[in-house]
Amino acid sequence: MTLGTTTLQASPIDDERQPEPSDPSAYYDEPADEAAALNAILTLPEANEDFFDLPDGVKGSRDTTRTENILPPAMQTSFNYPTNGKPSPLFGAQPFTQQMVLFEAFGPDLVGVTRQRDLAWLNRWIREPDRMLAERDPLALALFERFDKIPMPNLRLDENAAQSILGFLQEETDRQQPLQAAQVP
Repeated sequence: MTLGTTTLQASPIDDERQPEPSDPSAYYDEPADEAAALNAILTLPEANEDFFDLPDGVKGSRDTTRTENILPPAMQTSFNYPTNGKPSPLFGAQPFTQQMVLFEAFGPDLVGVTRQRDLAWLNRWIREPDRMLAERDPLALALFERFDKIPMPNLRLDENAAQSILGFLQEETDRQQPLQAAQVP
């Protein structure tokens, strides 16, 4: 019987080499002329151009998600995603090419909430939802049950922050759901 040993080369777990130059994650030095680099954005293709692609190679668009949406077209929000624009050439950023998965929003739709709820109640709900649940506020408990018993976190906001949020919600409601002349109080 013969026993022996042999030397094996270990394989590194992480490849620390630079990616190929065609890879969007490849490093590039900062541009010498930042103004020219920013102007060059206008010549680049849109980032996330394949964001809405469907299975089997079917090309999608922003309207693809509107087709079978539960909300009527007038109530669907815009696609104002920060990543849905021109890629920045500063600091070596390249167009984002990874396929992203369509997602589903969660939580209540807050457009219109300032017309549906008392503003004082909303203000308190924004500032101390945990206390309202502890006090067993009927509406707070109903919302807690409706949204899979996931409590709204207390962000420790002050009165000014709560008023800013309510002001924003009111402005968005007015913008997205303008009142007709007969509805104006």
